Amino acid sequence: MGNDPCVSNTLNIRLPLAFCMENACLNWADICFAVESGYMMSCDAIDFALMRLEQKFPTAEETALAGLVLERQCAEETVVHLLQQLAKETSLEAQCAAKEKNLFLVLKWVYEHKRSYLDPLEVVEFIFDDFNFPKEMRPFVRYVPSDEIPLPSRRLNVRRLYQNWEKYLVQQSAIWR
Repeated sequence: MGNDPCVSNTLNIRLPLAFCMENACLNWADICFAVESGYMMSCDAIDFALMRLEQKFPTAEETALAGLVLERQCAEETVVHLLQQLAKETSLEAQCAAKEKNLFLVLKWVYEHKRSYLDPLEVVEFIFDDFNFPKEMRPFVRYVPSDEIPLPSRRLNVRRLYQNWEKYLVQQSAIWR
């Protein structure tokens, strides 16, 4: 599956399910990746299952996962096991895209909440490392040498990093919505 065991969540960023659903079409591979990587909580997977029950004929795994809402304390392993089963039922293409889609969602969350961070570009650097240095992030990571001509001031160069980050988000948004 697209779930890279090298992905970590150093800064313990949590993505609300509603935010993710507003910004991307989610499937079980995406939810599984996010929960296993720590970007979502297992209760988000259960909530997603409950929503799926309302939309179509549920699979046995979806029903079982949604049923966990009735338990006060369900085992994380149970949720992850069911998620892994559901993720296997998604297309291979969707499974492979889960990491890239979650990267977009994490970066979008941080960008939209950049005022909450002391140094948002440092957060980008952590994400760059956590996701194993994806090439699509290179244009907005401070320490990566740029192919662009340096601008006359630090402030202008920083502004360009933010513009490149925003450009990435616009491009990715068109893909994942």
